[in-house]
Formats: sequence, structure tokens, C-alpha cells
Amino acid sequence: MQHIRFRLAVTMLGAALSIAGLAGVASPATAATPATHLMTCSKHLSSEPSKYVLSCADANAWWQGVTWSSWTPTSASGHGVLVENNCTPSCAAGKFIQHSATVTLGKLLMVKNYGKLFTEAYFRYTVKGKVVTQAFGLAY
Repeated sequence: MQHIRFRLAVTMLGAALSIAGLAGVASPATAATPATHLMTCSKHLSSEPSKYVLSCADANAWWQGVTWSSWTPTSASGHGVLVENNCTPSCAAGKFIQHSATVTLGKLLMVKNYGKLFTEAYFRYTVKGKVVTQAFGLAY
């Protein structure tokens, strides 16, 4: 009987230490720096989206297939495809052109009820041997 009590006490002690250990591991995460997000056209927060509409009014530009290599509280960078309407001869008759590009997010803004948001996206790609850098304002 005494052996059973001893095993029960050891088991309970082990469980208590495990719970305490888990609580200790979880604590630092709650003190982490708040994440920086993007605001979508429909006013939802998003982090590390692989697809994102850049022109909310007409959806004539977006990124797709983005893989993020870095996402920090102050900047983000990745690689994917910028898709945009060339609007030639008009946007209604234009063609959607795809550019393999690097994307960098920046220009932070603290927005009430939403927190810290990226408000600009910068794309860098090559067209006919020339490097092009293009900036887009993001929804906020």
C-alpha cells in the first residue's frame, strides 16, 4: 500500500512539474512584440499572404505565389509574382502582365482597432534587361 502511495505521489509531482514547465514556456510568447499585418480590401488583417489584391477599386493589380523569407515587426520581404493590367489601350481592354519579383513591405502605421500595419509594397523585377522598381500603397 505504501508503495502505491509513493508511486502516486511521484506521478502527481511529475504532472505538477510538467504543468509548471509548460506555463513557463508559454509566458514569453504573451510578452512578444505585437505582429505587423496587412489590411485587405475587405478590412481583414492578414500576415504573410501568398496572394493579395493591391488595387482595391478595380483589382487591376495583385501579387500571387509569394513566399516570405522574412516577416518582422518592421519589414517583410519575399518573392513571388506581381500581376498587373497594362491598361492598353484601356484598362477594360488591357492584358494582365506577370512579373517574377521580389517584394518588400514597409512604411508602418499604427491604426486604431487594427494595430501596426504595413502601408507600402515595393516590387523589384526585370523587363527587357532593365531593373524596374514599383511601389504600391496598401489598404489601411
